[in-house]
Amino acid sequence: MIPWFRGVWQRTNPLQRLILAALLALPCAFIIQTFLSADLAIATDNIQQISATIFASLILAHTARCGDPIRRPLARNLLVALVLVGIAMIAWDFIPYTELSASGPALALFLIAIAVVFVSLARALFRGAPRATLSPALLDASIVLFATVTTFVSIWELVLRPAGGDSSSILELVGAIAVFALPTASVLVLLRRGVFPSLSGAYLLLAGLLMIGAAWLVWQILLAQGRANEVSPTDFVYSAGVILLAYGTSTWNLEGSKNPRSIHWAGLFMDISPLFGVGLCVALTSIVNNRHTGPAPDVIRVGAAGVILLTLFRQLFLARRERAASARLNREIQERSEVLSALSHLETEESLEEIAQQICHQALRLDGVDNAVLIVFRRDSETVVIGVAGLCDTPANHGLVLPKERTVLLTALAAQGPWRDIYAPSDNSHLAMLYGAGLRVSANVPLRWNDQIIGIVGLGSIDPASLPDERMGTVREFGLVAGTILGPALAKQQAREEARAAINRIIEENAFHPVFQPVINLADGQIIGFEALTRFNDGLRPDLRFLEAAGAGLGLELEIACLQAALRESGRLPDDTWLSLNVSPELAITQTPLISLLALTDRPIVLEITEHVPIESYAALMASLRDLRQFVRLAVDDAGSGYAGLQHILEIQPDIMKLDISLVRGVDHDPGRHAMIAAMVAFARETGAAVLAEGVETPDELATLRSLGVDLGQGYLLGRPATIESWVERSAA
Repeated sequence: MIPWFRGVWQRTNPLQRLILAALLALPCAFIIQTFLSADLAIATDNIQQISATIFASLILAHTARCGDPIRRPLARNLLVALVLVGIAMIAWDFIPYTELSASGPALALFLIAIAVVFVSLARALFRGAPRATLSPALLDASIVLFATVTTFVSIWELVLRPAGGDSSSILELVGAIAVFALPTASVLVLLRRGVFPSLSGAYLLLAGLLMIGAAWLVWQILLAQGRANEVSPTDFVYSAGVILLAYGTSTWNLEGSKNPRSIHWAGLFMDISPLFGVGLCVALTSIVNNRHTGPAPDVIRVGAAGVILLTLFRQLFLARRERAASARLNREIQERSEVLSALSHLETEESLEEIAQQICHQALRLDGVDNAVLIVFRRDSETVVIGVAGLCDTPANHGLVLPKERTVLLTALAAQGPWRDIYAPSDNSHLAMLYGAGLRVSANVPLRWNDQIIGIVGLGSIDPASLPDERMGTVREFGLVAGTILGPALAKQQAREEARAAINRIIEENAFHPVFQPVINLADGQIIGFEALTRFNDGLRPDLRFLEAAGAGLGLELEIACLQAALRESGRLPDDTWLSLNVSPELAITQTPLISLLALTDRPIVLEITEHVPIESYAALMASLRDLRQFVRLAVDDAGSGYAGLQHILEIQPDIMKLDISLVRGVDHDPGRHAMIAAMVAFARETGAAVLAEGVETPDELATLRSLGVDLGQGYLLGRPATIESWVERSAA
């Protein structure tokens, strides 16, 4: 037992541990008070009840202040009810008991608390429930509620109530039975909504109410037996119920189950429960008819008749609903085909906002839809309107960022599935705007992509009857297809935004550093220049990082930042060497920022225009390079590696042709590479350009390149890229 308890303890959070400790303390307190005198036992009993009430009130107060928008109203109302019950208990225990005091202020407070619990729990249970679920749930709950009350009144009057003893007020008895019957009826509502039992949330709240109701019923029995001032285990059951009620409220959740087996058993339980209630009431009526005692049998007969009539009405309602289901199914099939037809015309290659706007315009084709809005949840916790059509289609609403409170509410509602909003005059500016535009109702459904809620689509109407609960299936279908269409575009935009944020952080934090690789004159082996390269602190390959930056629209910004760092540190290189900088055609064409960068150094500069980057306009590039030639020499990087290499070289007319590593690798034993390099050397001689071989890694490659007349070399054999500190140390040595 000890290891099991230790395992349970380790799996709980701090609040659960505190509640578990409080529940374990209650039986300990009961055992202790059995050894105390009567007066001291009563005092101990009062202390534990007041302590449990205060403890539960603190949990409810925390939930009312810090919980989500769904839990906060329920917690506030139950906190009010619990405070009223606490005051009533104090009045009950410290005012001398008389018939008047029992039916006086304490009883009034108890009954008000019951009413508050009834209203708040009903609102929480039925909030957001579609009409198709609401009506059967109300009928089932009513039948079970009446059957439970009738059963307990029968048991009380026919079995439990003794001939002697104090008389209990009928209001006290009805209140106790109501507290006990409410959880029983609420279970059917939860099952109808697809919420299945767990050790937290709604079912734990109902378990707490059930314990409170049971304790109250036992108190009535003790009162009827003249034992009102006794301390019993029931007092501690009440305290445990209060604590469970508070914890259930703090973990309240109405998310439905997707387990088919659970759904099957829930449906079976809901079908049997009303019939069981009818059978029980018929049996009680039969017993009463045989007893013929007092006015109580009449009350029982009335209750049983009410249960039977409600059950008959339920069956008629279900039969009528079954007949209407076929016609509704035909309408839904037609509407859903319209949805698919409408959304099949969308162009998915557009931007996120354009796709969202198309979805909204297609939604207006549905019957009764006067407004459509599409909202997405950003990863920065913002909720943004990216598409709107119809009544609210104004420039101010496009790109509107919703208030934080509205964002929290929408997030909580979307997590529970589709829901309807009814609009009325409101102090909330956003809701007032919707009402002022003419909207009276909207059907809302979460958009899902990759098992995540990415946003909400809301279809609004000026007529509440145009979007009944029965049409939520069509709205859900529309949201499903819209989420599938919108998801890839939203994921692409979010990835772009994340990439932009990452690149901006790299630039702001200088999360990179330059390294310099020497360029060797192959004739005498002397270093005549350096190529500036960039290394990123996270180890990602530079070409992938620059490709990522270009995709995020920050390619130029990152390139300029890296060039600035290279030029800043190049001042410590030997004075008789030149510096080679890799420059994209885009930066070369913009010209102005590049000229500003070149002004940072007096060192001779070689600009390398890479062949791997597509050049959209050679004319614009040539015009820019003609202006730059007065400041720098030009080189073509990776010459010979692409099918467009010859055109690239002819158009740029470089001062240096850099042979790609793919040509240099293995040139000492590959006749094809040997011939290609020989031809390019001859071409360079004719055009007055120098030839630089990249990637020289073996002595045989170096010897072959020298024999072919290659002027310059670069590679690991001749010198690896190194930081400026390394080159300064080598120069000093």
